Amino acid sequence: MAAVREIQQHPKLSGLVSICDHCWSPVRLASYWAGPTNGGTRGICNCCVVVLSWEQVVIDARDPRALGYWWARALDWSVTLEEDDEFEIRPAADVTPGLLFVPVADDRVVKNRLHLDFRPDDQAAEVQRLLDLGAVRADVGPSDVSWVVLRDPEGNEFCVLGIENPLILETEDF
Repeated sequence: MAAVREIQQHPKLSGLVSICDHCWSPVRLASYWAGPTNGGTRGICNCCVVVLSWEQVVIDARDPRALGYWWARALDWSVTLEEDDEFEIRPAADVTPGLLFVPVADDRVVKNRLHLDFRPDDQAAEVQRLLDLGAVRADVGPSDVSWVVLRDPEGNEFCVLGIENPLILETEDF
C-alpha cells in the first residue's frame, strides 16, 4: 500500500491509480481495468487484460441431468445451471471453467475426440472411488502406462493419471 501511495504521489507519475497485478507496471486511470480486486488497490493494465477466458467444456449427453449429477459427485463440484436443455457444473459458482452438459439424441459410437485427465494425490484410491460411483474401466491402449482410462456412465473416456514425476518421490532433500 505504501508503494502504491509513493507511485501515486510521484511528480512524473501523476494520474496513476494503481499498479498492475500482472506486470507490476504503474497503471494510469485511463488504462485501468476495473475488474475485481478483492478489496485491494490494484487492478490490471490494458496490456495484461486477457481477451478470452475459458468458460466451459461442452459435453453431449443422452441424459444431461443424470450425467451432470454424476460428474458433480465425481469432481465434488456445484451445480450452477439446471435447465431442460443445459446442465452446468463448476468447481464453485463463480469459478471457471465448468462442464456444460447438453442433450443429443444419438449414442456415442466412436472414440472421444477430446477427453479429460485428472491427477489425484492417490491414483488407486481415486480410481476405486470413481468405480464405486459408477465409472467403468476402459480397455484401451497398452497396460503398462501410468494412467488409468475410465468411462463415465454414458461411455465418455477420461484418465486418472499417476504421479507427475516419480523422481520427486525418490528425492529426500529438496
